[in-house]
Amino acid sequence: MRASWILIVLAIATLVFVLLQRPGVDSDTGRDLAPAQEPDRAVAEREPAPPREAAREGRQPEPREEREIAETELETQDESDRPQGGYDSRGREFYESEDYHAFVEDALQDAADGDPSAQYYLYRALSECELAVSQFDGEFPDEFELAAALPATMAPGVNELMMQQVERCRGFFEQEPAQYGSARGWLEEAAAQDYGPAVMHQGVRQYRHWMAGRDSGFEPDRIVDTLRDRNPESLSYASQLSAVNNSPQADESAWLMLACKYGQDCSGDADWVRALCLQQGCPPDFDGAEDALSMLLSPGEMDQARDRMQELEEALDRGDFESLFP
Repeated sequence: MRASWILIVLAIATLVFVLLQRPGVDSDTGRDLAPAQEPDRAVAEREPAPPREAAREGRQPEPREEREIAETELETQDESDRPQGGYDSRGREFYESEDYHAFVEDALQDAADGDPSAQYYLYRALSECELAVSQFDGEFPDEFELAAALPATMAPGVNELMMQQVERCRGFFEQEPAQYGSARGWLEEAAAQDYGPAVMHQGVRQYRHWMAGRDSGFEPDRIVDTLRDRNPESLSYASQLSAVNNSPQADESAWLMLACKYGQDCSGDADWVRALCLQQGCPPDFDGAEDALSMLLSPGEMDQARDRMQELEEALDRGDFESLFP
Protein backbone atom coordinates (compact mmCIF):
# COMPACT_ATOMS: atom_id res chain seq x y z
CA MET A 1 0.00 0.00 0.00
CA ARG A 2 1.44 3.36 -1.01
CA ALA A 3 1.88 6.11 1.55
CA SER A 4 -0.30 8.30 -0.68
CA TRP A 5 -3.26 6.45 0.90
CA ILE A 6 -2.43 8.41 4.04
CA LEU A 7 -2.31 11.66 2.15
CA ILE A 8 -5.88 11.41 1.00
CA VAL A 9 -7.01 10.75 4.55
CA LEU A 10 -4.85 13.54 5.88
CA ALA A 11 -5.79 16.13 3.30
CA ILE A 12 -9.52 15.66 2.93
CA ALA A 13 -10.41 13.72 6.07
CA THR A 14 -11.23 10.11 6.69
CA LEU A 15 -14.83 10.46 5.54
CA VAL A 16 -13.93 11.67 2.08
CA PHE A 17 -11.29 9.01 1.56
CA VAL A 18 -13.45 6.08 2.53
CA LEU A 19 -16.54 7.16 0.63
CA LEU A 20 -14.53 7.90 -2.50
CA GLN A 21 -13.45 4.28 -2.60
CA ARG A 22 -17.03 3.36 -3.47
CA PRO A 23 -17.47 2.52 -7.16
CA GLY A 24 -18.76 5.24 -9.46
CA VAL A 25 -18.07 8.33 -7.33
CA ASP A 26 -16.51 11.42 -8.85
CA SER A 27 -13.54 12.59 -6.75
CA ASP A 28 -14.37 16.29 -7.16
CA THR A 29 -18.12 16.36 -6.69
CA GLY A 30 -18.93 13.17 -4.79
CA ARG A 31 -21.65 12.44 -7.38
CA ASP A 32 -22.16 9.11 -9.09
CA LEU A 33 -20.45 8.47 -12.39
CA ALA A 34 -21.72 6.21 -15.13
CA PRO A 35 -19.60 3.04 -15.22
CA ALA A 36 -18.03 4.02 -18.53
CA GLN A 37 -16.82 7.31 -17.04
CA GLU A 38 -15.17 5.94 -13.93
CA PRO A 39 -11.36 6.28 -14.08
CA ASP A 40 -8.82 3.83 -12.80
CA ARG A 41 -7.87 5.85 -9.71
CA ALA A 42 -4.58 4.10 -9.09
CA VAL A 43 -3.46 5.12 -12.58
CA ALA A 44 -5.17 8.51 -12.63
CA GLU A 45 -3.49 9.64 -9.42
CA ARG A 46 -0.03 8.53 -10.48
CA GLU A 47 0.04 8.92 -14.25
CA PRO A 48 -1.61 12.07 -15.63
CA ALA A 49 -2.99 11.63 -19.13
CA PRO A 50 -0.88 13.14 -21.95
CA PRO A 51 -2.09 16.40 -23.50
CA ARG A 52 -4.80 15.92 -26.10
CA GLU A 53 -2.89 17.97 -28.67
CA ALA A 54 0.21 15.82 -28.26
CA ALA A 55 -1.84 12.64 -28.51
CA ARG A 56 -3.51 13.77 -31.74
CA GLU A 57 -0.17 14.65 -33.32
CA GLY A 58 1.57 11.50 -32.12
CA ARG A 59 3.96 13.48 -29.91
CA GLN A 60 5.00 12.58 -26.40
CA PRO A 61 4.43 15.18 -23.68
CA GLU A 62 7.54 17.13 -22.82
CA PRO A 63 9.49 15.36 -20.05
CA ARG A 64 9.68 17.32 -16.86
CA GLU A 65 13.45 17.24 -16.66
CA GLU A 66 13.75 18.87 -20.09
CA ARG A 67 11.55 21.83 -19.21
CA GLU A 68 13.08 24.93 -17.78
CA ILE A 69 12.10 25.82 -14.25
CA ALA A 70 12.22 29.50 -13.52
CA GLU A 71 14.78 30.21 -10.85
CA THR A 72 13.26 31.46 -7.65
CA GLU A 73 14.24 34.81 -6.24
CA LEU A 74 13.92 33.62 -2.67
CA GLU A 75 16.71 34.50 -0.32
CA THR A 76 18.42 31.75 1.62
CA GLN A 77 16.70 31.17 4.93
CA ASP A 78 18.89 30.64 7.98
CA GLU A 79 18.01 27.73 10.21
CA SER A 80 17.47 30.16 13.07
CA ASP A 81 14.87 32.01 10.97
CA ARG A 82 12.68 28.99 10.29
CA PRO A 83 9.07 29.61 11.32
CA GLN A 84 7.75 27.70 14.31
CA GLY A 85 4.96 26.20 12.23
CA GLY A 86 1.66 25.18 13.75
CA TYR A 87 -1.89 25.97 12.74
CA ASP A 88 -3.36 29.43 12.97
CA SER A 89 -6.29 29.98 15.33
CA ARG A 90 -8.95 29.09 12.73
CA GLY A 91 -7.12 25.91 11.80
CA ARG A 92 -6.94 24.85 15.43
CA GLU A 93 -10.66 25.51 15.80
CA PHE A 94 -11.40 23.36 12.76
CA TYR A 95 -9.38 20.39 13.97
CA GLU A 96 -10.82 20.65 17.48
CA SER A 97 -14.40 20.97 16.23
CA GLU A 98 -16.89 18.16 16.70
CA ASP A 99 -19.65 20.21 15.02
CA TYR A 100 -18.82 21.49 11.54
CA HIS A 101 -22.17 23.27 11.22
CA ALA A 102 -21.41 25.40 14.28
CA PHE A 103 -17.87 25.95 12.97
CA VAL A 104 -19.20 27.23 9.63
CA GLU A 105 -21.69 29.53 11.33
CA ASP A 106 -18.87 31.01 13.39
CA ALA A 107 -16.41 31.38 10.49
CA LEU A 108 -18.82 32.63 7.83
CA GLN A 109 -18.68 36.35 8.58
CA ASP A 110 -14.89 36.38 8.81
CA ALA A 111 -14.72 34.56 5.48
CA ALA A 112 -17.10 37.07 3.90
CA ASP A 113 -14.91 39.86 5.28
CA GLY A 114 -11.92 38.39 3.45
CA ASP A 115 -10.12 36.30 6.10
CA PRO A 116 -8.29 33.65 3.99
CA SER A 117 -7.94 31.21 6.87
CA ALA A 118 -11.68 31.31 7.52
CA GLN A 119 -12.28 30.88 3.77
CA TYR A 120 -10.04 27.83 3.51
CA TYR A 121 -11.44 26.02 6.54
CA LEU A 122 -14.94 26.93 5.43
CA TYR A 123 -14.05 25.07 2.23
CA ARG A 124 -12.83 22.09 4.24
CA ALA A 125 -15.97 21.82 6.37
CA LEU A 126 -18.43 22.46 3.54
CA SER A 127 -16.79 20.09 1.05
CA GLU A 128 -16.63 17.24 3.55
CA CYS A 129 -20.21 17.71 4.67
CA GLU A 130 -21.53 18.17 1.13
CA LEU A 131 -20.14 14.74 0.37
CA ALA A 132 -21.63 13.20 3.51
CA VAL A 133 -25.08 14.62 2.81
CA SER A 134 -25.05 13.57 -0.85
CA GLN A 135 -23.85 10.05 -0.08
CA PHE A 136 -26.73 9.44 2.31
CA ASP A 137 -29.39 11.32 0.31
CA GLY A 138 -29.82 13.95 3.00
CA GLU A 139 -30.87 11.44 5.67
CA PHE A 140 -28.55 11.09 8.65
CA PRO A 141 -27.42 7.44 8.66
CA ASP A 142 -27.61 5.06 11.56
CA GLU A 143 -24.76 2.70 12.35
CA PHE A 144 -26.11 -0.06 10.10
CA GLU A 145 -26.60 2.25 7.11
CA LEU A 146 -23.08 3.58 7.53
CA ALA A 147 -21.67 0.06 7.73
CA ALA A 148 -23.47 -0.83 4.49
CA ALA A 149 -21.84 2.16 2.76
CA LEU A 150 -18.31 1.11 3.68
CA PRO A 151 -16.22 -1.14 1.44
CA ALA A 152 -16.16 -4.72 2.69
CA THR A 153 -12.36 -4.59 2.86
CA MET A 154 -12.39 -2.01 5.66
CA ALA A 155 -11.09 -3.30 8.97
CA PRO A 156 -13.26 -3.62 12.09
CA GLY A 157 -13.26 -0.37 14.04
CA VAL A 158 -13.33 1.88 10.98
CA ASN A 159 -17.12 2.07 11.25
CA GLU A 160 -16.87 3.79 14.63
CA LEU A 161 -14.27 6.22 13.31
CA MET A 162 -16.45 7.02 10.31
CA MET A 163 -19.52 7.56 12.45
CA GLN A 164 -17.60 10.17 14.43
CA GLN A 165 -16.76 11.97 11.19
CA VAL A 166 -20.33 11.88 9.89
CA GLU A 167 -21.55 13.09 13.29
CA ARG A 168 -19.52 16.27 12.78
CA CYS A 169 -21.72 16.99 9.77
CA ARG A 170 -25.06 16.24 11.46
CA GLY A 171 -26.24 19.87 11.31
CA PHE A 172 -25.95 19.89 7.52
CA PHE A 173 -28.47 17.10 7.14
CA GLU A 174 -31.05 19.68 8.25
CA GLN A 175 -29.48 22.76 6.63
CA GLU A 176 -27.62 21.96 3.41
CA PRO A 177 -24.01 23.16 3.00
CA ALA A 178 -24.87 24.95 -0.28
CA GLN A 179 -26.64 27.65 1.73
CA TYR A 180 -23.22 28.82 2.89
CA GLY A 181 -21.81 29.42 -0.57
CA SER A 182 -19.65 27.36 -2.90
CA ALA A 183 -16.96 25.35 -1.15
CA ARG A 184 -14.78 25.60 -4.24
CA GLY A 185 -15.38 29.34 -4.38
CA TRP A 186 -14.13 29.81 -0.81
CA LEU A 187 -11.03 27.77 -1.66
CA GLU A 188 -10.27 29.92 -4.69
CA GLU A 189 -10.66 33.12 -2.67
CA ALA A 190 -8.22 31.83 -0.05
CA ALA A 191 -5.69 30.79 -2.72
CA ALA A 192 -5.96 34.20 -4.40
CA GLN A 193 -4.73 35.67 -1.11
CA ASP A 194 -1.79 33.23 -1.02
CA TYR A 195 -3.11 31.31 1.98
CA GLY A 196 -0.69 28.39 2.22
CA PRO A 197 -2.94 25.30 2.42
CA ALA A 198 -5.22 26.68 -0.32
CA VAL A 199 -2.22 27.39 -2.57
CA MET A 200 -0.95 23.85 -2.01
CA HIS A 201 -4.36 22.29 -2.64
CA GLN A 202 -4.53 24.01 -6.02
CA GLY A 203 -0.85 23.28 -6.61
CA VAL A 204 -1.41 19.52 -6.45
CA ARG A 205 -3.99 19.76 -9.25
CA GLN A 206 -1.84 22.11 -11.31
CA TYR A 207 1.23 19.93 -10.83
CA ARG A 208 -0.44 16.91 -12.41
CA HIS A 209 -1.05 18.92 -15.58
CA TRP A 210 2.38 20.54 -15.44
CA MET A 211 4.07 17.13 -15.21
CA ALA A 212 2.23 16.13 -18.39
CA GLY A 213 3.48 19.21 -20.24
CA ARG A 214 0.27 21.22 -20.04
CA ASP A 215 0.03 24.92 -19.30
CA SER A 216 -1.55 24.71 -15.86
CA GLY A 217 -0.39 27.88 -14.14
CA PHE A 218 1.82 25.86 -11.80
CA GLU A 219 4.47 28.08 -10.19
CA PRO A 220 7.36 26.22 -8.51
CA ASP A 221 8.63 29.34 -6.75
CA ARG A 222 5.19 29.99 -5.26
CA ILE A 223 5.10 26.43 -3.93
CA VAL A 224 8.52 26.78 -2.33
CA ASP A 225 7.64 30.14 -0.80
CA THR A 226 4.44 28.64 0.61
CA LEU A 227 6.18 25.61 2.10
CA ARG A 228 8.83 27.73 3.78
CA ASP A 229 6.14 29.00 6.17
CA ARG A 230 6.09 25.44 7.63
CA ASN A 231 2.32 25.34 7.92
CA PRO A 232 1.68 21.65 8.75
CA GLU A 233 -1.29 21.39 6.39
CA SER A 234 0.79 22.82 3.54
CA LEU A 235 3.56 20.33 4.30
CA SER A 236 1.12 17.43 4.16
CA TYR A 237 0.00 18.58 0.70
CA ALA A 238 3.66 18.50 -0.35
CA SER A 239 3.55 14.77 0.26
CA GLN A 240 0.84 14.60 -2.40
CA LEU A 241 3.07 16.50 -4.83
CA SER A 242 5.77 13.96 -4.07
CA ALA A 243 3.33 11.15 -4.84
CA VAL A 244 2.33 12.72 -8.18
CA ASN A 245 6.05 12.96 -8.94
CA ASN A 246 6.33 9.17 -8.44
CA SER A 247 8.93 9.77 -5.74
CA PRO A 248 9.94 6.94 -3.41
CA GLN A 249 7.65 6.17 -0.50
CA ALA A 250 10.37 7.45 1.81
CA ASP A 251 9.97 10.92 0.26
CA GLU A 252 6.21 10.92 0.77
CA SER A 253 6.64 9.82 4.36
CA ALA A 254 9.38 12.40 4.98
CA TRP A 255 6.94 15.20 4.14
CA LEU A 256 4.39 13.74 6.54
CA MET A 257 7.01 13.47 9.26
CA LEU A 258 7.97 17.10 8.61
CA ALA A 259 4.30 18.07 8.96
CA CYS A 260 4.29 16.25 12.30
CA LYS A 261 7.37 18.19 13.40
CA TYR A 262 5.64 21.48 12.65
CA GLY A 263 2.36 20.85 14.40
CA GLN A 264 0.26 18.31 12.49
CA ASP A 265 -1.62 16.08 14.94
CA CYS A 266 0.29 12.83 14.61
CA SER A 267 -0.72 11.27 17.90
CA GLY A 268 -2.36 7.89 18.11
CA ASP A 269 -5.70 9.72 18.49
CA ALA A 270 -5.48 11.62 15.18
CA ASP A 271 -8.14 10.48 12.70
CA TRP A 272 -5.71 9.73 9.88
CA VAL A 273 -3.36 7.81 12.17
CA ARG A 274 -6.21 5.80 13.69
CA ALA A 275 -7.60 5.00 10.23
CA LEU A 276 -4.27 3.67 9.01
CA CYS A 277 -3.66 1.78 12.22
CA LEU A 278 -7.07 0.11 12.05
CA GLN A 279 -6.68 -0.79 8.40
CA GLN A 280 -3.16 -2.18 8.74
CA GLY A 281 -3.65 -3.82 12.13
CA CYS A 282 -2.56 -1.93 15.23
CA PRO A 283 0.34 -3.49 17.15
CA PRO A 284 -0.01 -3.58 20.95
CA ASP A 285 2.53 -0.79 21.45
CA PHE A 286 1.16 1.47 18.70
CA ASP A 287 1.97 5.12 19.47
CA GLY A 288 1.35 7.61 16.67
CA ALA A 289 2.37 8.51 13.13
CA GLU A 290 5.85 6.99 12.99
CA ASP A 291 4.43 3.65 14.08
CA ALA A 292 1.75 4.04 11.39
CA LEU A 293 4.33 4.78 8.71
CA SER A 294 6.52 1.92 9.88
CA MET A 295 3.68 -0.43 8.93
CA LEU A 296 4.07 0.76 5.33
CA LEU A 297 7.84 1.06 5.12
CA SER A 298 10.72 -1.29 5.83
CA PRO A 299 13.18 -0.32 8.59
CA GLY A 300 15.63 0.80 5.91
CA GLU A 301 12.99 2.97 4.24
CA MET A 302 12.10 4.54 7.58
CA ASP A 303 15.75 5.49 8.03
CA GLN A 304 15.73 6.97 4.53
CA ALA A 305 12.60 8.96 5.37
CA ARG A 306 14.22 10.43 8.49
CA ASP A 307 17.33 11.40 6.51
CA ARG A 308 15.18 12.80 3.73
CA MET A 309 13.25 14.95 6.20
CA GLN A 310 16.48 16.76 7.10
CA GLU A 311 17.31 17.18 3.41
CA LEU A 312 13.88 18.72 2.83
CA GLU A 313 14.46 21.22 5.63
CA GLU A 314 17.74 22.30 4.05
CA ALA A 315 16.24 22.49 0.54
CA LEU A 316 13.43 24.68 1.87
CA ASP A 317 16.03 26.97 3.43
CA ARG A 318 17.74 27.26 0.03
CA GLY A 319 14.46 27.69 -1.86
CA ASP A 320 15.43 24.76 -4.11
CA PHE A 321 12.35 23.29 -5.83
CA GLU A 322 14.32 20.67 -7.76
CA SER A 323 15.80 19.24 -4.57
CA LEU A 324 12.38 19.16 -2.92
CA PHE A 325 10.73 17.30 -5.82
CA PRO A 326 13.54 15.63 -7.83
